[in-house]
Amino acid sequence: MGRLIEIDDTVPIPMGRPRSWSGDLAVKMDAGESVLFDTEREANSLRESIRHYHGSRSAAMRKVPFVGWRVWRKR
Repeated sequence: MGRLIEIDDTVPIPMGRPRSWSGDLAVKMDAGESVLFDTEREANSLRESIRHYHGSRSAAMRKVPFVGWRVWRKR
């Protein structure tokens, strides 16, 4: 005596998890645009997202004395 198995063809395949805030921002940025952050941790997050979506040499990050950290999308 076997089990009755139903096959569904109307259930869509999951698309994966949604992007983070830094991923959303990285996708929206154009070359030459920059963002200023208070913390190095937030700046690193955006820099890595830019590198992920636009290529390994597409982001730059510098410390702005007494202000915070700035991240640019280069290309």
